[in-house]
Amino acid sequence: MAIRGAQAKIDITKKILEIFPGSFTYEKEIRIPAKGEGPHAVIIPYDFKYPLEKQRITDAYKLFSNWSGDRFADNKWYTQPDETKVVGK
Repeated sequence: MAIRGAQAKIDITKKILEIFPGSFTYEKEIRIPAKGEGPHAVIIPYDFKYPLEKQRITDAYKLFSNWSGDRFADNKWYTQPDETKVVGK
């Protein structure tokens, strides 16, 4: 989900990601998952190819599971989709 005008602030010492939506007046705090726990959301700095309907992201992007368990492993997972399982452009 993209929120126009949103800003985010990350506090690594508290393991907190704060999101400030541009169109709302309240703040929402989202905790960073514990080590080994999959992400609740991802921000991808890339032209992302979405998985086809009813396709799991772990099937469309084989390296996603490695990255979701260890942020330093396969951190370019989003550049290597299975082209048969993502929306073509």
